[in-house]
Amino acid sequence: MMQLYKELKYKTLQGTKTNMALATCWFDPFSVPNRHTELQSLFQITGTLYSKEGVSIILRNLALNPDINQLLLWTGTPLSNTPFGKAGWKLLKSVWNDPHNLKDIHAEINSEVIELITQHVELIHIETSFEELLNIAKSHKNQARKPYMEPVSFPEPKIDESKPLPSEHVGWQVRGQTIYESWLKVVDRVIRYGEIKETAYGNNQKELQQVNWVISNDSVPYPYMPELDKNVLEIIGLNEISLENYKSSLLEKEIPEGIAYTYGSRLRNNAKVDQVEYMVNCLKDSNITRRAFATTIDLTKDTTSKSPPCLVLVTALINSSDNKLNLFATFRSHDIFKAAIPNAVGLLNLQQYMADQIGVSRGALSISSISAHIYEEDFDNATKLLKCQMWENVQTKYNELTDTDPRGYVRIYTAPNNTIKLELIYPVGETLATLQGHTARDLIIKLAKLELLSKNEHYADICIELVKAELSNQIQKEYIQDKPLITKEFKLV
Repeated sequence: MMQLYKELKYKTLQGTKTNMALATCWFDPFSVPNRHTELQSLFQITGTLYSKEGVSIILRNLALNPDINQLLLWTGTPLSNTPFGKAGWKLLKSVWNDPHNLKDIHAEINSEVIELITQHVELIHIETSFEELLNIAKSHKNQARKPYMEPVSFPEPKIDESKPLPSEHVGWQVRGQTIYESWLKVVDRVIRYGEIKETAYGNNQKELQQVNWVISNDSVPYPYMPELDKNVLEIIGLNEISLENYKSSLLEKEIPEGIAYTYGSRLRNNAKVDQVEYMVNCLKDSNITRRAFATTIDLTKDTTSKSPPCLVLVTALINSSDNKLNLFATFRSHDIFKAAIPNAVGLLNLQQYMADQIGVSRGALSISSISAHIYEEDFDNATKLLKCQMWENVQTKYNELTDTDPRGYVRIYTAPNNTIKLELIYPVGETLATLQGHTARDLIIKLAKLELLSKNEHYADICIELVKAELSNQIQKEYIQDKPLITKEFKLV
């Protein structure tokens, strides 16, 4: 009888007892129901490989079903050949190439069993069309053969999810160009540092208190949409249907039948006041006013309601320097994984509407999530998304479009007597601060404690450069910023 590892959690399409299994990469076999019978006749197990974590699941299932001796890996979809799409299948192929190199594989999976699997199971990589995949499978199909070993079940991965990582607990700040970029960072913080606590609905959540996330440059009316599986996009509300439903949600005052209220109705008809127009008029009258605000709270109803609005306050300010309208929104309670992106889309559209009415440009959107939480039923999907979109794809090269520090750039040079000088310069050329010393440690600690930079990666880059400058002084070699320091003994880039 077929056994599967956590078959309710890791969904697979189960077929007849053939000798083959199929791993599709970023392609859900359940999305082609007209092909189910064909797939089930060809493959004993069909499943989707999304990330590096999935390779361990494949190995566990092969160990439980040692009558399978061919594993077809299909990477014929566009998403399977994106950087995050490649991460999973490249790891899978690397295990077959070298079964002793088991980085990123569950430590509980016995290496001797992995070696047996790779010796007896042929990995066939197919990059052509789905039709060609089926033709190749038909040519390889055989009845399940005698198992090459007894089925093996491995212990569960030792992951302690009961405690969050140590953190500052209250007050978080993330920034991004787009809604998705900022949102993904919030999801990361909640999953890694959120306290597990019970909800009023009987399930558990991971919660961070007071997360502020800033979106600096997304597009309206349709924001940036990453290349993700359509089911994932639907869950997080970043598909075309959700975007269409939410983009005007804060501007429409009418309440659909059967709905108690909407954010739009509370903003545009709260105590018969259109607060959106009130904010617009405030800012038209004075671009320095701090009185442009709106609330969704109705004290006559919400103090006794079991579901008061999650969005409670919207306020706006105009920058005098560039005449841009910045919008600020406060959520008392925020379902980050499933609701936060649609909420942000509605706010972005509201911000654009107000900017157009006032006659200014749109600036930053700042969202303050007082209780930023993810429900336990979404932990797994959130973790998978983070693994393929963030944790396993950290870019280590400087990107001038996304990594530029708004607080300025740093120039480093050496001077007589082994002195290192550091200047923080605003993009237009004005020197904002000057530090000097004899060691990299002194300068980077001063820079950090004065909080002169805004990005962690900027601090890291400057730390490396200061070490190069100090070494250059020690070996009496010219230091050139952002160029490798090369000697007979070492090369530091």
